[in-house]
Amino acid sequence: MAGTVINLAGLINKEKLQELVEKVWRLAASPMLVLEARGEVLAKAGQLPVECLWGKKVPGIELDSSPAARCTARNCLLSKGQVLVPIRIQGDVTGYVLSCSDNDRARAAQEIAATLVSDSIVSQAYSEFEINSLSTEILERYEEINLLYDLGQTLGVIFDAHTIYETVLKKMTEVIGAQKAWIMILDKEGESLHLTAARGLPQEGMTGATVKVGEGISGKVVKEEKPRLIEEADQLPLDLLPGKDLSEIEPFVSFPMMCVPLEVKGRALGVINMAGKRSQKKFTAGDLKLLSTIASQAAISIYNTQLVEELKESERVKRGMEIAERIQMSLLPKGPPRFGGVDLAGRCVPARNIGGDYYDFFTISEDVLDIVIADVSGHSVGAALVMAATRSVLRAEVLQNNSPSEVLTRASAAMYDDLAAAELFITMFYVRYNRKTGKLTYANGGHNLPFTYLAAEGRCLTIDADGMLLGVLDNLHFGQGVARLGSGD
Repeated sequence: MAGTVINLAGLINKEKLQELVEKVWRLAASPMLVLEARGEVLAKAGQLPVECLWGKKVPGIELDSSPAARCTARNCLLSKGQVLVPIRIQGDVTGYVLSCSDNDRARAAQEIAATLVSDSIVSQAYSEFEINSLSTEILERYEEINLLYDLGQTLGVIFDAHTIYETVLKKMTEVIGAQKAWIMILDKEGESLHLTAARGLPQEGMTGATVKVGEGISGKVVKEEKPRLIEEADQLPLDLLPGKDLSEIEPFVSFPMMCVPLEVKGRALGVINMAGKRSQKKFTAGDLKLLSTIASQAAISIYNTQLVEELKESERVKRGMEIAERIQMSLLPKGPPRFGGVDLAGRCVPARNIGGDYYDFFTISEDVLDIVIADVSGHSVGAALVMAATRSVLRAEVLQNNSPSEVLTRASAAMYDDLAAAELFITMFYVRYNRKTGKLTYANGGHNLPFTYLAAEGRCLTIDADGMLLGVLDNLHFGQGVARLGSGD
């Protein structure tokens, strides 16, 4: 939002920002820019086309406070998959993260990457504001101020969860002087907290330590989304112990203790706990506030690591789909064979998900032509590889001059073990045309029914024969049907 009182360029470290952008853009494999609200480029990574207007003081940039702000450059190679994420600080749009691509299938990965960068910038800005709000209270506590600055700069470019846990625990135990500290992360189901990192705890019993949400101190804090400072066990609420000894639920608890939720964007990620001071003093309200600030920074970094993992998984899926597409297209015929007196055509138009679609022509003799249409379940590299194997089996069967029903029967038997192991199946329609007699002989393995168009009558007929999906059962046998096209030669 132009004219905002918050100057993004003066709020963040440009070198750190450039380092962050250069790390993230490769995960989405799309050029990325960080823009100030007025359009000035603060950081960029990836190859941009020469006609790119961003950062140039020329007409063509439309910016406003919504994600609909866009580049109006015409004929840009990267306009197809443009993603623009606003950077909001204290309710103001202070800039944008732009990711461009020539492939709209990369949009999900671009959105994750752009959001990751935006959240990291907001995290650093949040650290600055938090430090300013705490400056009066902790003016004499240099180590605490240094900790917040250090964490804000360090966590902003770390995308490994274990490193984040260890960094946070090390820094906060040193500054607050806690004897024990541990982090528990919520599982994907949102039902239990699992111990993921600790300092000062005995090694025995740490593996597999869990606390259910709503039970124990940690479980209660996550459920209520409120930090707790408990000096003595007798200060525990009566509903905190559901008829059990606390040590059975949360074996590492001791007092005094602080427990703070890890939250970001209204989503609970886990808790940070601290127990006992090396100075034997009590924890203070200032300690709890400092720990809450650290937890806010840590939660954003942990959330960002989860986004990175999602991005990596998205990229793995994308690469797998590209490989499957290349395999699939390499299996399809370059063009139909020449077959006198008959016009042949074949076309495969893949949807977004591809990998198992297949058709082919086999010339048996100058008068006989076989055609197959098939589809492997699933849309992955595995489906494409299974289709490649099926193609080889079919070609071997064609050389034996078997009938359509025999081809499907023998192919099903040959492929059954592999299909069962991969938990896949194949639908297939196999037809043989004799142009001399005008006869179609066909067998169907659970495929969509083909149509025969009768031009003289102006209507279509479906053709089918008894047969199951290939790979569903062993020892399948397929029926065979006959139809006639014209009267033959």
